[in-house]
Amino acid sequence: MFRKSIAAAVTVACVGLAGAAAAGTRLTDTQYAQAARCQALASATSLGGSSPTAFDAIMRDQERGRTEMAYEAAQTAKENAAHQARVAGTYEKTQLTAERDGPCRVLAQSVSAIKNN
Repeated sequence: MFRKSIAAAVTVACVGLAGAAAAGTRLTDTQYAQAARCQALASATSLGGSSPTAFDAIMRDQERGRTEMAYEAAQTAKENAAHQARVAGTYEKTQLTAERDGPCRVLAQSVSAIKNN
């Protein structure tokens, strides 16, 4: 039950992140940390093949002007996601892969579409 709650919360958060990105606004500090989590999930070799290139660009573009606290929160989110991916069992890998391929992919596509317009 606890795992489902976490998965649902992350999904809602990432969907909110994609919505803000689609609106063309600068990501909030919380959304910046969520993008860092997506970057780690995209980079995780234990979850199968995925390219973190889009998230590398998002993080680079959004880094300027962040407070030290926001930067540290993003680093922590990235490290936690990488750790989760490394130690994940079959069920957890399924959940993390769904997060990476669902809300995280939507975020990357939304930000990319804005940059190209």
